Amino acid sequence: MLITATDNLYPHKTAVILNPYSGQVRRRVDKIRQLCTGIPGVIIHEASSLTDLDQIVSEVKLQERDHLVVIGGDGTVQAVLNRLLSGPEWRSFPLLSIVPGGTTNMTATDIGSCGRAEKNLQRLVSSLQSASGVNLITRPVLHIQQDNQTDVYGMFFGAGIIARGARFFHKHIKKSGLLGESASALVMLHLLTGLLSGRNSEEFQASHIRLQDDNRLVWEQRSLLMFASTLDRLLLGMRPYWGAGQGQIHTTILRDKAVHFWRALPKILCRKGGLLTVENGYYSRNNTTLELLMDEDYIVDGEFFHCDSQNGPLRISATRPIKFLVAHAP
Repeated sequence: MLITATDNLYPHKTAVILNPYSGQVRRRVDKIRQLCTGIPGVIIHEASSLTDLDQIVSEVKLQERDHLVVIGGDGTVQAVLNRLLSGPEWRSFPLLSIVPGGTTNMTATDIGSCGRAEKNLQRLVSSLQSASGVNLITRPVLHIQQDNQTDVYGMFFGAGIIARGARFFHKHIKKSGLLGESASALVMLHLLTGLLSGRNSEEFQASHIRLQDDNRLVWEQRSLLMFASTLDRLLLGMRPYWGAGQGQIHTTILRDKAVHFWRALPKILCRKGGLLTVENGYYSRNNTTLELLMDEDYIVDGEFFHCDSQNGPLRISATRPIKFLVAHAP
């Protein structure tokens, strides 16, 4: 949807939260700061830690007609969403824009904020200055709850070898300076190579996961991986979900040693797994709610958390859709 200055949705005022240490930003932070000043009436805040972020979100009062620009990667976006959605001081949710400046930028890419941080920011500044040429995209956010734990919000939940692949990235790849989808491709290659070679290390072991969906189907298997997301496109352009259901939580889970796994893998990655069955080890459905029992680390937008079955089921639902402003590509 394209909106203009005459639409009621066009923002009244804009604030920026900039993470100066995000993967792409730290190399070009002076240029990005300069570009931000071109946003009409902007207030710029820099947050290099969760403490900074909490303080900024508590102090900046934005209403539904206002606009918040987040410059950073998936982790920064997740922290902002987490604070916005759990903070009592936010009576209404502002419009959001994401400038992809992190090591991974899956959320930004899915809503259409693609390319290098500077070019993306230049397009956004130009659109705001001219009060025209802005797309409106909506996405709900995952709400993850478990007894005795703090609620978590984000766009992508992953467990099993997905979480272990994220640990491999942080330990071996991130410090190399490789960014974006090139880094993601390297992690995926590492995981697939390990599975193909039959490595027995803990990194490639299946996890016991019990899932109950909103259709009352119960999956309790040794599972290779499980993920749930409200995003349409994941890293590397993958859309690895194909199931039925009207919910907004795209959910996929694969059993350990699923039947004809390597033959099925291309279909899974390209959203063409319609003939893959639960009986053969493949589950995919668009859910409104999920319940999980497992004793596993999991990730939300690249940030690590832990699920302990002693606290009961981990429940995943979706918030109401939130609005993202995206500069219209030239």
